[in-house]
Amino acid sequence: MKRATIVGGSLTGLAAGILLRRIGWEVNIFERSSQILSDRGAGIVMQQEIREMLGLCGAKSDGDVGVRLATRQYLAADGSVVSSQPMPQLMTSWGLLYSWFKKSFPEQNYHLGHEFQNLEKSESSVTSYFKSGTHDSADLLVGADGFRSGVRALLLPQIQPKYAGYVAWRGVVPEVEVPEDILKVFANHFTFFQMPDSHILCYLIPSESGNTEAGQRRLNWVWYWNTSEKELVPLLTDAQGILRAYAIPPGSLHPEQEHKQRSIAESVLPPAFRALLRATKEPFVQAIMDLACPRLAFDRTILTGDASFVIRPHTASSTSKGIANAFALSRELVERQTLSESLQNWQISELDRGRSLMSYGQGLGGRSQGR
Repeated sequence: MKRATIVGGSLTGLAAGILLRRIGWEVNIFERSSQILSDRGAGIVMQQEIREMLGLCGAKSDGDVGVRLATRQYLAADGSVVSSQPMPQLMTSWGLLYSWFKKSFPEQNYHLGHEFQNLEKSESSVTSYFKSGTHDSADLLVGADGFRSGVRALLLPQIQPKYAGYVAWRGVVPEVEVPEDILKVFANHFTFFQMPDSHILCYLIPSESGNTEAGQRRLNWVWYWNTSEKELVPLLTDAQGILRAYAIPPGSLHPEQEHKQRSIAESVLPPAFRALLRATKEPFVQAIMDLACPRLAFDRTILTGDASFVIRPHTASSTSKGIANAFALSRELVERQTLSESLQNWQISELDRGRSLMSYGQGLGGRSQGR
């Protein structure tokens, strides 16, 4: 039986683990966090790769995994609807996907509290070493450890994320905490408001526990705001005075930075969006970054998901790209006779996928943010 070590236990790592097991591989996943990963409120637009993965995990219907929206609408500054068009979409959340993926992978092969440290390769295997003192030898090492990938840092230390010049302010609000007149503005719609060099959007997502029934869901909003590198340092300094690498999680924003953005919201957003932000108890923020690796396969080691390319969120494809990487890997391993041939063919297709999505995201960001 072939063996794989996967570094990173989030969605991409779990998808790769599930799919490799389906083609007969033995898989161990090592996650740096010492606790089960939590839902921080990230909404996700459902793409085909995600739906296919959920089907393999046992999801039977759209109602199991997301909230169905009927139209896309754009608001004016006074709150009136400028345009509206039918555009059915299914919205889900990071937490719901993680729950489905996690229960589809064996608990005994999912290891928490193991941060990647080094690797050692031979002709027949690659051994991963972790700061906990654990090591694991396998035929294949999959680096799925995200934006701050330790595997990438070892293999491509010169590849560093580049700040795109703006941030995404985000928040989630249980729909029961939103006034009924405001909920009517957003319910059943993917809603946007555009302003010079900025835009904000909102859509419904499942509850933190994955409930998709009306009254149990959450409103998820994202507001893209241009922020200079000079302004970024105080913004990413949390309430405890710690400078974060690229994001401040819910509940950790410095009060001064939160107050500043809330004041801006009161002056530039339409009434419904203003009310939504007022109802948001713990907004959070992430810097928008670009990152692209020139190669993804290194003998018996590969880079996937955000460890390989960081795609701007306008594409709604970051999660689906990581899952697509995993599907492509499992197909190549079945179709090719040798591991080397499989990984080289996989690298060609996934470099093309990453570069195409990155270019698309940069184009969307340039048009919306003037960047």
